[in-house]
Amino acid sequence: MIINRPLPKGRVWQFPTELEDAFDGVEDIGYGPRWMGAKIRNADSHIELGGPKNGYKSYLFTEVVENENDIVDGKFELIGPDIQEVPPGSSFPVGIYYRIWGPLLTDEYVEYLEREKIQIGWDHIEHLMLINARNTIWIRVGKGVADRLSFAKVNQIVYACMKTTFPLIKRVEIQMIVGAPEVGGQKLVEGIQKECEREWDIVDAKYLGIDDEDVDNFYGCVICQTFAPNHMCVITPNRLPYCGILSYNGAKITMQADPHGYVCKIPKGNCLNEKLGIYDEVNRAVYNKSNQTVKQVSLYSSIKYPQTNCGCFECASFYIPDLDAMGVVSRGYFGETPLGIPFTKMAAIMSGGSQNNGFMGTSVRAIRMKRFLQGDGGWDRVVWVDKELKVQVADAIPEELYDKIATEDDALDIDQLKPFLIEKKHPIIEKYWKDSEPVMITLPGPGEDWPEEDIAREG
Repeated sequence: MIINRPLPKGRVWQFPTELEDAFDGVEDIGYGPRWMGAKIRNADSHIELGGPKNGYKSYLFTEVVENENDIVDGKFELIGPDIQEVPPGSSFPVGIYYRIWGPLLTDEYVEYLEREKIQIGWDHIEHLMLINARNTIWIRVGKGVADRLSFAKVNQIVYACMKTTFPLIKRVEIQMIVGAPEVGGQKLVEGIQKECEREWDIVDAKYLGIDDEDVDNFYGCVICQTFAPNHMCVITPNRLPYCGILSYNGAKITMQADPHGYVCKIPKGNCLNEKLGIYDEVNRAVYNKSNQTVKQVSLYSSIKYPQTNCGCFECASFYIPDLDAMGVVSRGYFGETPLGIPFTKMAAIMSGGSQNNGFMGTSVRAIRMKRFLQGDGGWDRVVWVDKELKVQVADAIPEELYDKIATEDDALDIDQLKPFLIEKKHPIIEKYWKDSEPVMITLPGPGEDWPEEDIAREG
């Protein structure tokens, strides 16, 4: 188990373990694809878990257990208040821990189980919203179902769906912490979250040694088309999806488990632009999967033909025209960026499946990849990262550049940021500016083509 600390006493439920009885007692709750992707507004929320109000202090951790005797099948423990025990509009940190066993299951299945069985299970429930992944999950339960729903019912439905739709799963045990003050609040959840993050770092390190050149095909994921109908994430060893859930290996396992599901194989084809990461077969797949809307994508660029954005990206990279530079901001940062807007407004501009030159969603894991923003100059072009994210990805930033990249403590607008870069002798000045002055790129509008001469300049 990842939780190595004493916890407050919780309440325990035992779900039916026989498949024919798995849904007994939850018949009054709507469930199915009709509810998938629904967004619950703040005014319609009875209880909110995780998300921005709680500083994204949350975790959803999935573990494949080696020994079946380490799991009590069908056991659900709730630490903290239930849905009907709090007033409308309540908001708390949250922690959810799924332990799963099956004789044929390995750690390679974790990402598939978390995305396909757990998150979709939650998202298919009536008037319930779950977005994001790992330590950025955000849950809302709508007022329209609050008088009928409990966290035991939610997890029984998820448990039942796992057991009935994926025979490799034999045992599941679940623990959920609703971080109300009486059980330890944010301090309790945040402490466990840090333990989860250490485990995620170990898992992520396993897959950093594979490069795009080492494989013959990539993968595409269209699960977010429920709310971004023209969007497809292209997943490669060096380029992970924005949600932060799947790795290249996870996409491979997902397709093996469900060949006709939301993940598809994409032949790599011919490389048309190595620096930007443009491939002919990737373009063809994106065009077909985007309702013939998006003609071209660059896998390694936020400026030129970036991939479309859904709405559940962990972070965003953005072009700063006045400095001809790049910035990166995380969902958990609530202040303004050098563009004069916070993450929330930037996300509203980017989301929905359109191709917005100069803006691209990304994940914490993707930022750590060696091809991050390769087509835009990599870290030599990055001049601003919010402080918490900068610390989180410090191991990916070249040591000689770390102190030359500003945070909100150093600069919040162009007038502050430009002299900071000059004082620190940021490499952007020599590599991208002309006569020590930035040369602004005029970005085409959403979905518009770039002039060929501008493509040549950057690519």
